[in-house]
Amino acid sequence: MTTFNDYLSAGLRAFEQWRPRLEERLARRSNPFPGDRTSEDSPAEIPAHPVRPSLIPLGETDAGQVSLPVSLDQVFAKSGRLPPQSLVLGVCDDGLPFLLDLTNPAPGALLICGDTGAGKTGLFQSILDSAARLNTPEQLQLSVIAADIGAFIHLSKLEHCQAIFTSQEEVVRDLIGEMAEITEGRRRQRIQDPAILLVIDDLAECLEHLDQETFNRLYWLIRHGPRSRVWTIASLPVERVREIEPRYLSAFRTRLFGRTADRNLVTSLSDDDDLQPRRLEKGQFYIPYGGEWLRLWACTRDEQETESIGGVR
Repeated sequence: MTTFNDYLSAGLRAFEQWRPRLEERLARRSNPFPGDRTSEDSPAEIPAHPVRPSLIPLGETDAGQVSLPVSLDQVFAKSGRLPPQSLVLGVCDDGLPFLLDLTNPAPGALLICGDTGAGKTGLFQSILDSAARLNTPEQLQLSVIAADIGAFIHLSKLEHCQAIFTSQEEVVRDLIGEMAEITEGRRRQRIQDPAILLVIDDLAECLEHLDQETFNRLYWLIRHGPRSRVWTIASLPVERVREIEPRYLSAFRTRLFGRTADRNLVTSLSDDDDLQPRRLEKGQFYIPYGGEWLRLWACTRDEQETESIGGVR
């Protein structure tokens, strides 16, 4: 006759068999940003991942080397069919695209840091252009808040574009409030579509003009939005990083670093003494991937621009 102790013994034996696998899985769940504490509602997984749909390098020269930077036209022409529900963050040194999966909340909100002139706005432009090319307006919507909207005004022609505002406009408060309400509504009703991108070009400038309620709403949106497919992607000049509350910086789970000479500040944000962003060229960025720092090139928006800064046509 089988007793309770028999069941208990069998259960313990099964647990011991599975225990090594469980410990291995727990060990792999490392924090993507050393020094930051990952909250329960923010799973620590590897951020955005390189997708290799084609073995043909982009911008291949006669010598078989990759000539970077490359344009989005080249990315789409040489990489074959890229998946929807994603966007192109940049191109790796081997010429293959690095995509952000908009169905996976693990990377969290993105913060792009670098000196003025490092290419942050250009990176924004290529990210948004790729998002519009890979997704229909029914799959993705985008809104922009910028100190200078001139670099983004071309997006107003897209059906994906919901709004483009300067940081000083009072309507920005309404936009952030609406985004927070959408996120909360999706959390309750388990609605995920469409993906929404909120782009903030110069986070410090934007925060200067927010009242306390909107300030807190934006912080909440940065932390929780990706779980409802509401993504905040912000840029921040390195010289203004010290103006931002540490909790705000910590809310951005994925951080990209462009060229900067302020090594101490980068070390404090990345917890990595060996990261050397001052050696980067304009349009190059470091992104955390697989426990290392991967170098990306921002895609240029058209062939003419690529040629003007040294890439192949």
